[in-house]
Amino acid sequence: MKRGLKTQGTQAAIALGSNLGDSRSVLEGALAVLARMPQISLRARSRWYQTTAVGPPQPDYINGCALLQVWLSPTRTSNGAASN
Repeated sequence: MKRGLKTQGTQAAIALGSNLGDSRSVLEGALAVLARMPQISLRARSRWYQTTAVGPPQPDYINGCALLQVWLSPTRTSNGAASN
């Protein structure tokens, strides 16, 4: 449990991806923001994978996933709890 939260929370798997700018730094930063939130605990993460973009010419994607323990409602999570 994270920071004294009294319930077990909910396990959530998320996908992350970026193909603009310094994608690895953007994605590492996103994981760091999530890990600092008192209502979210980062349990595991994948390595980063580079994949070719489909469609018009554009940079390759960097993709990965993470497993979180979350103490937020689905609505609050999807509405950007980090900005609240």
